[in-house]
Amino acid sequence: MNKENPKFYAILVIDILNDFCSNKGLLKKKGMNISRIQKIVPKIIRFVEDARKIGFKIIFIKSTYDKKYLKPNVYKRYKKLGLEKLCQERSWGSDFYRIKPEKEDKVFVKHTMDPFTNPKLEKWLKKNKIKNLVLTGWATDACVDSAARTGFYKGFNIVAIKDCLASLGNKKRDLEFYKRFYDARIFDSKSFLKMVSLTIHLNGS
Repeated sequence: MNKENPKFYAILVIDILNDFCSNKGLLKKKGMNISRIQKIVPKIIRFVEDARKIGFKIIFIKSTYDKKYLKPNVYKRYKKLGLEKLCQERSWGSDFYRIKPEKEDKVFVKHTMDPFTNPKLEKWLKKNKIKNLVLTGWATDACVDSAARTGFYKGFNIVAIKDCLASLGNKKRDLEFYKRFYDARIFDSKSFLKMVSLTIHLNGS
């Protein structure tokens, strides 16, 4: 079995949404510096387009944080931060920012930082015999970390695409943590696709 075959991988695009990424989004309105997030979006778009061409499955993870979905303590914290209107269901803020899923892609909604709190995600991954999760999006110190942590302990191998990830903190430190504790493989987007393409060529798959 060729472990580098794209059919055993799923690329997760995590929280590339208007409220997080747009100059008109809630984070920007609250004075947060979102330049790091905006910088990675064109790279994610290009990476996803190239990955589709060689057979990778693409999963978009989006958040909706309506009060009805949140535990009282979580909503209280969001309200204190002025984020109680963040990514409201069916709002512009929860729509994808400059990237849209294709017909063959999957979309899973989460109401916490951790996408695995939506049981449909793990069910789909197992049904499709996915072994490796390729992480893109933001933030490496929050939602992406939650995906890496839970995914690892559920038995998936973790791959992090460093030029397609952003953090409001220290991304380099976060990725070192992934490597140390989640046994993550760290690539830039071009090197990852080149590695998989070469393996496909050598194995004739």
